[in-house]
Amino acid sequence: MSFQCDFCLKKLQSRGSWKVHRKRHLQEFVAKCEECDRGFVTNQEYHNHLGAKHGTSRHICNVCGRACYDKAALQNHMARHADNYTTNTDIKCELCGKTFLQERYLRHHHSRMHQTDGGTHVCDHCGKTVSSKRSLRDHLLIHEGLKPIECKECGRGFALRTTLKLHMRTHTGDRPYKCTLCSKSFTQKTPLTVHMRIHTGERPYLCIFCDSSFVSKGALQVHQKKHQESPVLA
Repeated sequence: MSFQCDFCLKKLQSRGSWKVHRKRHLQEFVAKCEECDRGFVTNQEYHNHLGAKHGTSRHICNVCGRACYDKAALQNHMARHADNYTTNTDIKCELCGKTFLQERYLRHHHSRMHQTDGGTHVCDHCGKTVSSKRSLRDHLLIHEGLKPIECKECGRGFALRTTLKLHMRTHTGDRPYKCTLCSKSFTQKTPLTVHMRIHTGERPYLCIFCDSSFVSKGALQVHQKKHQESPVLA
């Protein structure tokens, strides 16, 4: 199945790439380069451009100009330009799902991206503590509003790969968290926990204005907002 652009008739392989392609015609930019005023429809394209054109990365592919975060990532990328390139899905990071051409690339990736340094790192914005500098850097993306990781199906951006992984279940239909008391299933553990309270009768979130209680924090917040908007209810 292919998706055809209604502007230039080019055929794209997925709905996500089709949406991104159309944004270029419509100039729906999510970021603009302050150096050259060029616009970009994805954060990934923007960061690649900064590295390749304005020197923010020393690891540049001499075939396509893509910027990579280190030498190992560049070598892994360069192999994709080879005529006999095939993705080796056997060499896979168990923590994030990324695949590699060689074991040494996987080891380098793991030590750089996932290995903790034994200390704690505190976010200056919200006080959250994480176990590695990489985790802190990923967390800070949320505060900065950056979403460099893009879903290839719909074009939606995410700050973290773990969030993208959860989002992908909306496309695949995967609902691994199943209720043992009824037929309902969920894409994440938290909605299942909230759902189970319907069966158990547990309502741990108590209103500070009245005797009402709720199964989720969100439901409590909606209820308490009504008290604040209409003081007569308090």
